[in-house]
Amino acid sequence: MANNALVLRCLMEKAHAMKTPLYVAFVDVTNAFPSTDRDLLWVKLHRMGVSGTMLHWLRNLYRCMSYIVRTSENSSEAFEADVGVLIGDSVSPTLWNLFLVDLNLLPRNDDPVLGGDLISLLAHADDLVLVSTSPPGLQAEINAVFRYCRLNQLVTHPGKTVLMLFGEILAVVPQFYMNGVQLAYKETWTFLLTFTSSKGNLFYEHHVGRRMKALAAVFGY
Repeated sequence: MANNALVLRCLMEKAHAMKTPLYVAFVDVTNAFPSTDRDLLWVKLHRMGVSGTMLHWLRNLYRCMSYIVRTSENSSEAFEADVGVLIGDSVSPTLWNLFLVDLNLLPRNDDPVLGGDLISLLAHADDLVLVSTSPPGLQAEINAVFRYCRLNQLVTHPGKTVLMLFGEILAVVPQFYMNGVQLAYKETWTFLLTFTSSKGNLFYEHHVGRRMKALAAVFGY
């Protein structure tokens, strides 16, 4: 689905309305664009049918590219790098999306349903969100994404991966792990510039509170 922030919000509100649990993991892929394995990217593009002039042009563009590290006082010698796609380049998000196109999670009975569709993964560039209605389901998804990243030369960061729980809050909050490291829960998080909260009132307090503070600053009350 295209509007992942809206999809996530609908899943959250559905969980609150139906008083059913929704387990969410915001997975951190460390330095996603700079660490993309370009040789593997070319192989994936070729498997998708990208060939000829377009593929050769992309490969030559990166093969002939050199880099310089510049500070306020000095600049390094030019050097080459055989990994990564350019940050800030308009085509890089598309290359990254194509690199991740084979990240497919097997459908499960505990996947949340929205509009008749089973949903387990929301991906927007290097922002990956896993959702499930059960602890075993979310743990299975975390394990699958970790294995995928390891096979595709990507690094996941358990310390920056965030868990949230929506809907029914259980007496005993389940724990989740990535590569043996326990993941941490947060009550609030921002996904694609959209504020999310595990509290029942998802957006009112946050956005209205910000507006009230702005008005107070302007009018001095």
